[in-house]
Amino acid sequence: IDKGAIWVCNTSMKTPRRPGKDPAVYILKNPPALLVLTLAGAALNLVLPDLLQSALGLPLFMDTLFTMVLTWSGGLFWGILTGGLTNAAYCFIHSLAWTEYLYALCNAAVALITALFIRLFPGELGFPPRRAIFDRMIALIILSFTLSIAISLMGGIIASIAIGKGPELQFEPELRRRGLPVVAAAVLSRIPINVLDRLVSTFGAYGTALLIRRTVLFVRRFRNSAGT
Repeated sequence: IDKGAIWVCNTSMKTPRRPGKDPAVYILKNPPALLVLTLAGAALNLVLPDLLQSALGLPLFMDTLFTMVLTWSGGLFWGILTGGLTNAAYCFIHSLAWTEYLYALCNAAVALITALFIRLFPGELGFPPRRAIFDRMIALIILSFTLSIAISLMGGIIASIAIGKGPELQFEPELRRRGLPVVAAAVLSRIPINVLDRLVSTFGAYGTALLIRRTVLFVRRFRNSAGT
């Protein structure tokens, strides 16, 4: 038996690495840099909603955009950490009840679903992108609607035991007057806001992640050229 032929056969039949384990799927593998981005992302998650509402009059949540950015940048752990810090800081600053901390679960769910989609669609949503821009846009739209449904359900359930203060209050009272149960009204009132919010957040987060990737590549090329 030709040993060379056996070697070629074995190497060609090796199981490829799963997309989630591919180091190219995420942008950064540097923990100090990711920690800095996480702290900055949590701070921006806090100020972005008020900025958009005061400057543009957009009644959106927009408190998970940088949760998604960090998920794309470093993976699930950094996304959940960003979301957790966002909600913990918000509740601490405004001295809110313990029930308000439950909204951190929504932020964590955003990171989890985003990371799942990156694993399922590494060519469209991983880095570097390996699909056409149309394919990536379709994947982002599907991700947006999946997130809007999941967050509406979770947010509505949490709102049934917490005090709601978000833009969904424009719809919830009318639904309650129509005789809908508390949880159903809380969930349905979030869907119109969340659909738009998720589209803006998802495309904005992906665009920001692309910008971070280009910045990282530029810095690497600069260091390499300086080293030579």
